[in-house]
Amino acid sequence: MSEKFSAVIAAGGIGSRFGGDIPKQFTEACGVPVIAHTLNKFELCELIDEIVIVTHKDYLVFCSDIVKSFNFTKVTSIIEGGTTRQQSVFKGIKATSPDADYVLIHDAARPAIDIKTIEKCCHTAIQYDSCAVGTKVVDTIKISEDGEFISATADRSKLWQIQTPQCFKRDYILKCHKNAAFENFEATDDCMLAEHYGARIKLVEGSRENLKITDYKDLAIVEVFLDD
Repeated sequence: MSEKFSAVIAAGGIGSRFGGDIPKQFTEACGVPVIAHTLNKFELCELIDEIVIVTHKDYLVFCSDIVKSFNFTKVTSIIEGGTTRQQSVFKGIKATSPDADYVLIHDAARPAIDIKTIEKCCHTAIQYDSCAVGTKVVDTIKISEDGEFISATADRSKLWQIQTPQCFKRDYILKCHKNAAFENFEATDDCMLAEHYGARIKLVEGSRENLKITDYKDLAIVEVFLDD
């Protein structure tokens, strides 16, 4: 494959909902830091050419030590993030190689991502320019206008729970972030950002095992997936 793929690993969160002494992405799962599990999946994926880690300034050395300890050869930069996730991802994209054709953005706190899904994401991006991993919603979703009573029932056949990675042409998502910074537009994820500027994003069906760790219960569940 001639196309080049860079991965931006978003590891800048402080984990206020997680609690504990250190952020969730640096706590241990199966005896190994969560971020190390995540990095290993992208390291082992043959389609990924480079990895950029974006983290809080207090954990730059910590990340560097992990990269050295596990010999992650694809990590080219470990940089300080911004005050928001969007700002951090923007800095991460700018730190990727200008030669990269596509950028995959992934949460460090999703260590159970599998290599086949990363590969599927890369192939889909080549075909459709933009894509995002997600799963179909299986629960019945209710809408509440006032936050107290049910107003309507959403059609779950049209609903997806979006995960990461989310993959875009590098030049395009970089332009989206530049425009958003100029306009002070804040999005909850890069899909929302790209949608705002007209992108048509292809859905890539992933797995519910690709859980984002937000509390210790999630950590226990993810450890089961990682131990398989």
